[in-house]
Amino acid sequence: MTHFAHGQTRRLVERLALNLERTREDASEKAVHDLRTGIRRLKAALRTFRPHFRKSGVKRLRRTLDRLMEPAGVVRDRDVVRKLASKGGAGARSAIGVELKRQRDSAAVELVRESRSALEKRSTDEWMELLGEREAPPASPAASLLPLLDEYLTAGRALASGEPDAETLHRFRLQGKRLRYAMELFQPLYGRAFAGYLERMRAAQTHLGEFNDCATLLRLLPELGAAEAESASLQAFLERRSAALLDGFRRFWREEMDARGREAHWKRYLSQHRPAAAGKTGARTVLCDHDSQPLPPD
Repeated sequence: MTHFAHGQTRRLVERLALNLERTREDASEKAVHDLRTGIRRLKAALRTFRPHFRKSGVKRLRRTLDRLMEPAGVVRDRDVVRKLASKGGAGARSAIGVELKRQRDSAAVELVRESRSALEKRSTDEWMELLGEREAPPASPAASLLPLLDEYLTAGRALASGEPDAETLHRFRLQGKRLRYAMELFQPLYGRAFAGYLERMRAAQTHLGEFNDCATLLRLLPELGAAEAESASLQAFLERRSAALLDGFRRFWREEMDARGREAHWKRYLSQHRPAAAGKTGARTVLCDHDSQPLPPD
């Protein structure tokens, strides 16, 4: 498993370097989205495979990722909520649209600066050398995934049957991301049906992500300097949309995630995986035939 952990983590470090190169040149919406997703995936690898790396190396890499994540989050949030505000009647030329763009541009300058700093700090090989290698007791993918699945399904049932606030739903959304990204790390050890399980996770995240976009814009509204009438109109639009999205999430959860026998099916499938075989071809670790496939989008 140590070779497997290093191979998967190296792929993510390499991808992060490519995303940083793109962001350094142009902090476009797509470049920032890809960077942010890459950071989350790499953090998931460091968390999941922690026993196989030196603690000091993990800590230093995480600090670098945190410095990137803060401005990337601001840029990404503004990109998303500007589109949402436009749907609610506050277009690019409105006071809300202008202020959101100003905030976005300011954060993008900081993100470009942090991206350049991260690229100058260490190469992929240097980061992997810093992480080092520790032999850890044998552990199966199921040992990592099943506890996360249990927590996720238990929390999801409570939310689907209750009246959760925006902060609770946001925490649950992040919990789902942790499970999904951990699943992606182990995808090479499962069969083709695994893609269907990931697709269900992505669909659940879509419902929650759109709800979170509304909550983010509602939170930002008071600081955007809009006239009272413009703010009130947009707030009403966001509240209606939030209610509809929450109803959609509840239906999806009942029909797709919590249908009769679904939990047992998930657990049975995740418990049946191939061994983490590792071979070497040049400098690249060959995990299995799935390893050449690109990681799925966010």
